[in-house]
Amino acid sequence: MDDAALLAALLELAAEHDLPVRRLAADSAFEGLSAQSGTCLLRGRRIVLLCASDPPERQLEVLAAALRAHAGPALEMRFLPPAIRGCLDRGA
Repeated sequence: MDDAALLAALLELAAEHDLPVRRLAADSAFEGLSAQSGTCLLRGRRIVLLCASDPPERQLEVLAAALRAHAGPALEMRFLPPAIRGCLDRGA
């Protein structure tokens, strides 16, 4: 499974588990600072920010970590294709 397919699958999982994901344009910047993928808390709710200028591997890493933190137990009990499971389990 290529990175684009993995990212699409993880985005689908995020939507299923009510984990908001925002895509940032590659040229997103604030006062000269470059944007990077990451997570943040907004009013007590975790939000994932994926920056288009980050490599797909970094976007996958950020989204997988957020899913583990947000829906880890639910995902452990669910069957997932091996490629998706491997992506979620990396770094765990």
